[in-house]
Amino acid sequence: MLLGMRRILGFLFCVPLAAQSVDNLQWMAGCWEAQAIGAVFEEQWTKPTGGVMLGAAKVLKQGKAVFHEFMRISPEQGRLVFLARIGSKGVTPFPAKSVKENEIVFENLAHDDPKRIIYRKDGDGMVARVEGDTKGENFVYRRVSCQ
Repeated sequence: MLLGMRRILGFLFCVPLAAQSVDNLQWMAGCWEAQAIGAVFEEQWTKPTGGVMLGAAKVLKQGKAVFHEFMRISPEQGRLVFLARIGSKGVTPFPAKSVKENEIVFENLAHDDPKRIIYRKDGDGMVARVEGDTKGENFVYRRVSCQ
């Protein structure tokens, strides 16, 4: 009886970890574009294969790239982690705080800014929210061709 209970408890405690799979983020795969604060924001995410999603982002102002970032979402120590490399700076980890069917929240409270990155499916689109200590900003993306 005790062994059976341990197996059941072990299974129950493993379920949330197993749920943190990039396979659940299929809805993020593809090319996205948003317009905000006088700029065009582009993100491209690979399909979730091999336990990893790779992304690239850039911001265009007046047709010129003024910012770029390389991203990876992969499991580390039982939960998904968003890793961001901005320019030539080092990698900044944002472990997943919560994973839902159509939303994932990454958080690193030790980071200066941002502290939280949220991706949420919104109909055919996607909303990315970036939050710092005092403010947050939504980027409403629409799916675009990858060409």
